[in-house]
Amino acid sequence: MNHINNIENRIYVVNKILKYLKLDILNDEEKQAIYNIVMSTKKTDLQKRRFNMVYNLGPNIREHNTYKKVASFYDCSVGAVRTSTMSIVAGLYHLPDEKFSVLENILKKYEK
Repeated sequence: MNHINNIENRIYVVNKILKYLKLDILNDEEKQAIYNIVMSTKKTDLQKRRFNMVYNLGPNIREHNTYKKVASFYDCSVGAVRTSTMSIVAGLYHLPDEKFSVLENILKKYEK
């Protein structure tokens, strides 16, 4: 039962962090930490780039993009962008504890 609670907590933390990214609430240092975590996942470079474009992460990304804008940029389907993004999200759910704790600590700052 503990595993179920753990994954539910991880889903909650990741989803809140993604919401804060979309709302542009997080500061640059926090965004950089999340970017570093995303880049360390065992996902393809293309999946990481698409995710970073959707969530405004990384040194060359200046604005949030919709799935449609990212799909247009990469000349692919919206579904391909969504699949890439969800692959990264799933990877964030299953991060090693030491990396996941970074996300938890960021969230704690905003949920006092």
